[in-house]
Amino acid sequence: MKTMTWKELKEKRLRGNDVLLLDVRSQEEHARETVPGSLLIPLDQLPSRLGEMDPARETAVYCHKGLRSASAVRFLAQNGFQRVANMAGGIAAWPGPEKD
Repeated sequence: MKTMTWKELKEKRLRGNDVLLLDVRSQEEHARETVPGSLLIPLDQLPSRLGEMDPARETAVYCHKGLRSASAVRFLAQNGFQRVANMAGGIAAWPGPEKD
């Protein structure tokens, strides 16, 4: 399984790469803290909402610490998403805007 760090994501975006950041946590978790520009699709809704994402687009998936997002990455890969990575450490490792 491919992983990506928050630093790598930032560098990709600075280079102009259009990386989708997918949050698979619950609505409640997302409301408490989120990464700006991320798309919220809770893990349990992912199968029914696949059509909202482009399988050809590079996608980075996060949750709280990386377990649910790892499941989401495996599911996405099994459903034709070839450019998908798990965000190392989840949102718990996100440096936040004050550290960008």
